[in-house]
Amino acid sequence: MRKISEFITSPLVFKILIVLVIILAVIASIFIYENPIHPLTSLLNSNYFVALVTGIAGAVAFLIYFKQKADTKRDAAKTILAEITNSEKTIQEVKNIKKFSGYMNLDPDPLKFYLGNFSWNQYKYLFIGDFDSYEWEKINQYFSQCGTFNEAIKNIANLLPQNIEYRMQFLQQELAKIASEQADEVAKLEKPDGKNDKTRQEKIKEISEKYEQKGKDFVFGYIEAEKTSLKYVYTPANAYEPLNRELDKIDTEISKSSIGKKLVKLAR
Repeated sequence: MRKISEFITSPLVFKILIVLVIILAVIASIFIYENPIHPLTSLLNSNYFVALVTGIAGAVAFLIYFKQKADTKRDAAKTILAEITNSEKTIQEVKNIKKFSGYMNLDPDPLKFYLGNFSWNQYKYLFIGDFDSYEWEKINQYFSQCGTFNEAIKNIANLLPQNIEYRMQFLQQELAKIASEQADEVAKLEKPDGKNDKTRQEKIKEISEKYEQKGKDFVFGYIEAEKTSLKYVYTPANAYEPLNRELDKIDTEISKSSIGKKLVKLAR
């Protein structure tokens, strides 16, 4: 029955059936118009023929319903397959970052790894008869894990305001520390009495040069880092804990499994 339904609702067969129904209706109308007293005309005008036409109209409506359902299922399969394929690539990219760098760090833009929304929960009722129990559990688990992955990515991205605040506080503290150290050194110098004034000025110059260099080192080592990915270096390790915990469990070969093969077939 299912194969018959798929055959009838296939685009070519469906179009042929609709065209045949239209042709038959046109032929009947022309015949009635040109042969008003023919016995067949009486039959065509009878209640039996009206019932037949009603039945045909019902059958056409039934076919249209199945055609729309088949189209919806085909489009849903295409969408779900694309979502699986794209999410697998992104998840594998994150896995590679962890593998090759030795630790998890998605800065400076963790949201580029956000997988987006998924259509599985909306359309899965269409595929109840297409997957066995193992495949059904596997695909449900995959999209559930993708949801956890997305939550982890959003939580990491939400640390950005904390990063900015932390760096501003640190910046102010370091600048104040440099200025305070310079002022303390100058304050420890002997007060000028006329004899050691020149020596004192030389020492002040030395102190100024020392802290000027310290300031340059700070600019080079920290403020210049603002132009690089290091500007978001503050990310607490526990922020990545949920992602680390879930990442290795996610199967990034779903699209190549029997699930993917079935979706490819259903998407045709």
